Amino acid sequence: MGVLRRLAHRAARSAARRVGRDPLFEQPGERQTAPTLPPRSTPPGEPQDPGDLPNAGESLARSDSLARLADLAGIRAALGPGGGPRLINHWATWCAPCVDELPHLVSLHRDHGERVAFLGLGWELFMPGSDAPERVAEVSAFCRQHGLSWPTLLVTTPPDDFFAEMRMDHRQVPQTWLLDDAGTIRRRIDGPIDEDGARQVSAWLAEL
Repeated sequence: MGVLRRLAHRAARSAARRVGRDPLFEQPGERQTAPTLPPRSTPPGEPQDPGDLPNAGESLARSDSLARLADLAGIRAALGPGGGPRLINHWATWCAPCVDELPHLVSLHRDHGERVAFLGLGWELFMPGSDAPERVAEVSAFCRQHGLSWPTLLVTTPPDDFFAEMRMDHRQVPQTWLLDDAGTIRRRIDGPIDEDGARQVSAWLAEL
């Protein structure tokens, strides 16, 4: 088990070095202000519970999986009105700053999770050569290993189409959105959340 863990850590470090040069990965000093989300394009009455969202392919994960595939319709349903206050974290396991901020997100969930729904939007499949079935299982295991108890939807839509649909100017992970019950983005955090940032986010969550 120790050997497997060391190999996994070595692979993660190698991936982090590769994505550090990728435009999806936040570079030092880069912060952009993105516009608000467009009006919801899915019909009223679509499921709001991420567990009920449509799967873009076959059901690949176990019923207790913390990760699931989602197309634009499923993501729209998760971000639409009627879902209560939400924290939406865009992240990927291959993004080192994303992993670094996870303990702060776990703490925020511990303090606010009973009132605010947490949801991850995983950019795992944006990495060339990613295999959807494998990533579903791997991300779910990764979430459990790091204490994430909320679901993550793995975006199946190609990056450019996803960015256009979401009207995203800031196209890098990590980033976090705070949504109110109407599905309006009240706050955007472009870049990783550190200790000071977590205190500010906690104050904002209390206001949702």
